[in-house]
Parts: sequence; C-alpha cells; structure tokens
Amino acid sequence: EPGASEQSPSDWWAAVRSVVVDLGRAVPTDRWAGIGLSGMIPTLVPSDGWATALGPAITWEDGRAEEFGDGLREGVGAESLYQRTGQWVDGRYLLPMAVRLAAVGALSPAATSLLGAKDWLFARLTGVVATDPSTATGSGCFDLSSGGYAEDVLAAADAHAGRRLPRPAPVVASTTSYPVRDDVAAELGLPRHLAVTVGAADSVCGVLGLGVHSPGDVVVIAGTSTVILGVSDERVVDPRHRYLVTPLALEGYGLEMDLLATGSGVAWLADLFGIEGPPAVQELAHGVDPAGPDVPTFLPYVAPGEQGALWDPTLAGTVEGLTMRTTPALMARGFMT
Repeated sequence: EPGASEQSPSDWWAAVRSVVVDLGRAVPTDRWAGIGLSGMIPTLVPSDGWATALGPAITWEDGRAEEFGDGLREGVGAESLYQRTGQWVDGRYLLPMAVRLAAVGALSPAATSLLGAKDWLFARLTGVVATDPSTATGSGCFDLSSGGYAEDVLAAADAHAGRRLPRPAPVVASTTSYPVRDDVAAELGLPRHLAVTVGAADSVCGVLGLGVHSPGDVVVIAGTSTVILGVSDERVVDPRHRYLVTPLALEGYGLEMDLLATGSGVAWLADLFGIEGPPAVQELAHGVDPAGPDVPTFLPYVAPGEQGALWDPTLAGTVEGLTMRTTPALMARGFMT
C-alpha cells in the first residue's frame, strides 16, 4: 500500500533473543546489572494492554495517516496543540495512526493500549504497561506541563474515529525499573528479578550516550533518519513550529528537528543503481570532488513527506543538474552532500 511502513513485533522479540545470546557469550547473564531500553518513535503497536500485539506495528516512516493528523490538529487547534505538547502533530503520531486504523476497520476491538515499540518490549519483558516522557510525546497528546495526556485531545481523536480509542501507556520516569517476568527470564536465560529499565526514545538515549547535557549544546545523530537536537533547560516552543520539544532522559529538553531519509535514503540509492549496499555508496561519493562541476544538486526528500522545519507531507526529492556525464558516483556524491 502506498505510504505503508510496517514491522512485525515478533521480529523484535526474535532479535532480543539473539542479542541476549550474543551478549551472554561475552558477559554471562548472571553478571548483568540490568537491561535498559531505547526505541524508535513514534511507532504504534495496538495491544491488549499486556504483551499481545494486535496487528503489525505501524512505524514512524508510515505516511498513511496524514489526513487524520490534519484533522486532529484542526479539531483541537494546531497552535494550542503545539504549545501544549511541543509537537506539530502530523500523521506519524500514535493518535492519528490509531484513527486511521479505526477508519479502515483494522483496529482490533480487543485493543486497549496504544504502545510504542519500546513500550511493547517493556511489557513483554516485565508484564507492566508503561512509557517514558520522551516516548509519550509520540502519542500526539502528551501535555508537557502536566506530565500527562490531554483528555480533550483524546476526546477529539475518539470523535474523529467514531469510537473510544485505546489509550497510550501510563508515563513514568525514564529511570523506572521493574523485574523481568519469571517465564521470560527462563525463556531468555536471564537471572530471575533482573531489573528492566523503561529508558527513553532513541534520540534521547543518543544524546545521553554522547554526554550532551549543557544548555546550548547541539548534537546531530544520523541513522535511518537524522535527528538535530539542541539542549535547553527550559521548554521553549518556536513561533514557526520548526522544531519539536522533547523531554530528555534525566532533565531538560531537546529542541529537535528530524529529517526522514538519511541511511534509508542511502540504502534506496544503492538499490536504485545496483550498488553493493550503503557503504559502497559512501565509498563512491568519497571518490568524487564535492565541488566538481558535474555534481548534481540533490534534495533528498525521498521518504514520504518531511518532518521538522518544513512540515510538508507532499515534499518529494528533486535532482537538478543531470547530464549524460552523470554517473552513479556523481549521484552518490550529490545525495551525500
């Protein structure tokens, strides 16, 4: 389906089993102090409130709920919603995703919780449904000042869906821990009562891991997408909505802008030209003078739409300067630039 980007949570669980085995070879699990979690946001897993995934996960790259994001913003007031949540809520947030699922008849009647990817994994490991403030911002209704969900926004989403939607996970501090379930400990070969910490969103954990904490510091984290984040000790919104406001893991806020296609765009270019993977694309690009006269200008908006600064879901990639001299190496250089 155009705009679709789904994953199976069972694949995440298979990856957890594999990682536990690999790490256990290096450090026996009986020496582990605990497990900490991080996860991509916003990614939706409709759940029965425990660890049952009622359908595929809808990832943050999914572009099918744009009209429902527009409807939610208009229904509660776009400016008010941004002021309260620090988010310019589009179709990549959990509430609009859930409204779309309800509209197409794909939201299970048994679903009681709207979980993020990390929330689902936490529930699977501990049996506890919980999320952290940074992940909660991906719901589209987390009120930064109250630390809870905005009931009027939830009610507006219910009205748009024509039914009461499942609710996001309760919010706790990122440092909150619960013991691993006994049956999961036995399945994975973990010590009983090993602590599992709620953790935070991937960008926020990246900031913490890089040791970035002083107001005014800026960090760029590139992966499948790119996060550009400045640290602030105050909750500061932007009159032009060019960035999001995300609670950091311990204290302070991230003023965050995201670009949807980075590593994913390099992988697309590799597939397009039959190049042997993203590292080979980078190698081709590095062999070209970036200031050369034949390097095309490439606006790499090849993901469905764009978040942060531009907020244009119809934006598409553009290449300017193509000639018969253009080679895959020149295209790689243009894209990387």
